[in-house]
Amino acid sequence: MKIFKQATAQQLLHGFEENRQEKGSCCCLIFHLSNLDINLKAQSKELIQNFITSEFHELSGSIFMMSISDIVFFIHNSNNNTIDKIRTDVIYCLSDILCESAPTNINQYVGQYDLKTHYADCYLKLKELAEKQDNSEKNNLDIKTKDGLKKDPQFFSLALKKNYNKAAFESLLGKRPTRSKKVILIVEDQVFSQNILKNCIGRDYIIETAEDAITGLKTYLRVAPDIVFLDWQLPDVSGIEFLKQIKKIDPNAYIIMSTANNTSDGVRNALSKGANGYITKPYNRHKISKNLLTFEQR
Repeated sequence: MKIFKQATAQQLLHGFEENRQEKGSCCCLIFHLSNLDINLKAQSKELIQNFITSEFHELSGSIFMMSISDIVFFIHNSNNNTIDKIRTDVIYCLSDILCESAPTNINQYVGQYDLKTHYADCYLKLKELAEKQDNSEKNNLDIKTKDGLKKDPQFFSLALKKNYNKAAFESLLGKRPTRSKKVILIVEDQVFSQNILKNCIGRDYIIETAEDAITGLKTYLRVAPDIVFLDWQLPDVSGIEFLKQIKKIDPNAYIIMSTANNTSDGVRNALSKGANGYITKPYNRHKISKNLLTFEQR
């Protein structure tokens, strides 16, 4: 049994397609725990996940444990008795863990579908669940933004996963060499510094700006810039983390780090992570021109 903890919406829908193509029978069980009128604590979620992992790992199929608490089983080549036992065991586990807060009839929150005969109904339910998960992730990102908790690198990694469309982005990358004007992205939280950079760069380039890493990420995915001037310290994640994540999706990204502190360790760290150059503040036309010339002559 393949078990996906903290599964994404994309993984779930991919799992549906993969299991639907199984030659034998396949049953889908959906435990809509997010519909329960209770707030599942992290400890309760962990207990439920541990129970499912230990009890059902020998079955054939896959299990998707969603961050919104819903659990989806795809069970291969099993008879009704096996499916009923899974259903009963999970409900018993939930009742035991939730105790007094458990609804009187958890069974009504369980959906069951034969993928050979009711795959369309199953897909609609899973699509609805996937959208619910996406909205939950977006809300979590928004909450973290408001609370100033975005410094966690996992936050930025999640944002990349949510916004990245491989086919669309690779199509943009293919068009990058044929542009009539190069595109420069400035990721800098100080508007004053942005304006100095723009003035130093001049009008020979198309310039995009972003005041934080998340906006910079979305802009990068939208325009696939030729050059990035990236501030070392951003309000959400570090410039180094931005650099690392961008290099994963675009190994040829040309990124120039900018910092107020020209420490040798910092410079070596940036260059080892894939930065193509660095520039120290305050910005001036000579420094910018030198870096642009290096890019053009590479």
